[in-house]
Amino acid sequence: MAKPIGDVVKVGTNLMELIQFVIYKKDKFGNEKKCNYGINVFKVREVIKTPKIVPLPEKIEYIDGMFNLRDENIPLLNLVERLGGEEREYSRNIVIVAEFNNIFIGLLVHEVVQIHRISWQKILPSPKITSSPESDLIIGVVKLENDESLVILDFERIVNEINPVTDVEVGNVSVEEKKKEVHKKHTVLLADDSKIVRKQMNELLTKLGFNVMLAENGAEALKMLNNLKAQAEEQDVSINSIVSIVITDIEMPQMDGYTLTNKIKTDNVLQKLPVIMHTSLSGDNVKLRGKEVGADEYITKFSVEHIKATLDKVIKQFYPN
Repeated sequence: MAKPIGDVVKVGTNLMELIQFVIYKKDKFGNEKKCNYGINVFKVREVIKTPKIVPLPEKIEYIDGMFNLRDENIPLLNLVERLGGEEREYSRNIVIVAEFNNIFIGLLVHEVVQIHRISWQKILPSPKITSSPESDLIIGVVKLENDESLVILDFERIVNEINPVTDVEVGNVSVEEKKKEVHKKHTVLLADDSKIVRKQMNELLTKLGFNVMLAENGAEALKMLNNLKAQAEEQDVSINSIVSIVITDIEMPQMDGYTLTNKIKTDNVLQKLPVIMHTSLSGDNVKLRGKEVGADEYITKFSVEHIKATLDKVIKQFYPN
């Protein structure tokens, strides 16, 4: 596969690059409307014309079939259909080849427009919509310079819809009672903007015995940490006795995981906390960018055994007693 598209954005600047793509829909009066969406360039491997597809042996909702790209068999997700877009002649569409949690997937869309460099701070939280087909998939919305709105989707949730293995893995997870007793001494602060990730990680961490605190983005997590720092100072105890580990997503509205980690690691008190980056982005470049801002460990989303092993490694390193 080709390297990710786009320029390198300096870590800790709270900036990211989004590829704008378009899906056309009909409004309630039957008029065509242009709907803009964004996907992080680091998730995109390439953009291609519609390939020849092979049907799957059994039907999976929204999956049109498989296509082969450089000896890699890739499922094609009909994002137009999933988001309630207009059906058009197949050859007129575009396919975004993306990677989530080390899984390649093709996303069928109407158009790919351009790359935008945007501050996470400008991405507003998801509006409370209930009737739209994508209402449960929206992470945030950002206003572009031309006054158009760009919708950021929860691609982790979309992938989980077609490949829901994590719920099964979490349900089957087991842990020794002795290890569980150790975990009960520790509180994990998890920051992630994806509802499905927060739900699954909360269930996993709780099953493992950890106490869990949840934040929907980096800004909320930092506010919680500063409140806990004040609480620790007031009680004259170590911050680590109140919260032991921070697990953060990278892509989040308001403040991304790189910026959150940088702020933790440059704070005289919070820097004692181990930070684990938890993301669907893959590749050595992402890990190196995390190390630049002081991340202690890195885990790929939805890998239950890897998460368990990494948490045990961090506890052994930072809390040997």
